[in-house]
Amino acid sequence: MIKNDVLSRSKIVSIVGAVANDYEEQKAIVPAWKRGVSNYAGYLNSGSDDTIGFPHGYGVHDDLLILASWSSGLGVHRLNDDGSFTNIYNNTDPLGSYGDANNQSIVLHKPSMKFVLMSYDTNGYGIFDYSPCFSGNAPTLLESGSTFMNTGGSAVADVGSSYYSGLSIAGDWVYGVDESATHYKAIVRRNIVTAVQQRIDFTTQKVTGSATIDRNGYRGTLSYDSINDRMYYQTFYNANMTCITAASTANPLAVWCDMGDAGLGDDAYEQGIFVIDPVNAPNVMTVIVGMH
Repeated sequence: MIKNDVLSRSKIVSIVGAVANDYEEQKAIVPAWKRGVSNYAGYLNSGSDDTIGFPHGYGVHDDLLILASWSSGLGVHRLNDDGSFTNIYNNTDPLGSYGDANNQSIVLHKPSMKFVLMSYDTNGYGIFDYSPCFSGNAPTLLESGSTFMNTGGSAVADVGSSYYSGLSIAGDWVYGVDESATHYKAIVRRNIVTAVQQRIDFTTQKVTGSATIDRNGYRGTLSYDSINDRMYYQTFYNANMTCITAASTANPLAVWCDMGDAGLGDDAYEQGIFVIDPVNAPNVMTVIVGMH
């Protein structure tokens, strides 16, 4: 069952730990600590601390803050006990090929101390070892190239869109979606430990009884529910949302939700999802569907 309503400032009674975005026709409520509107942290080096892209504009591991900036920069800072930042690393073009790439996305794999860095409007990726940062040294670039994943007819060379990221991680599996419409009935993932790549086909690898996908869609934002091991994939157009169950396991399955059939619009410029009580009510959620 889907209920829908238009978000407006007049309906907001109070907000705790979040902020409201009402820019032109875009309306959303997002967590204050990971919001899709421009931010900066420390700003110790101009050009590499401007973070943007909900929900993966930066990553945190212990006292390290690793930033993927709006204009292709990468920053690593240590948060000190007194609340100040110590700059460890800044680079306005860490891969040496991005130039002024918009909206970078980053995901951290903490067990291996690696992160993946990608951009929205420039093809390419980098896998870094950030373990040296704990000793105050620069991260090490382990691998880079044009296409991060390419298997089963679906490739990922850039991710997300203007204000949100299309990169996420579940266990050892990094998920990514780019601008290609080949992704609206499938998603690809890469194991950060083994480098194995897989394509999850929504038409065959789906939960029994899941609806048949009959709407196109491209680009995408990814949100991970770590409590229930679910990856949520929302497309840019056509009011689609796909839930990938058991996302960190060897046997993920998809459930497709056609919110367009419930009367929701199709121009999801900024998107979001909030599972209110993931332990007791994992299937009840608030979903933001962009401008319409």
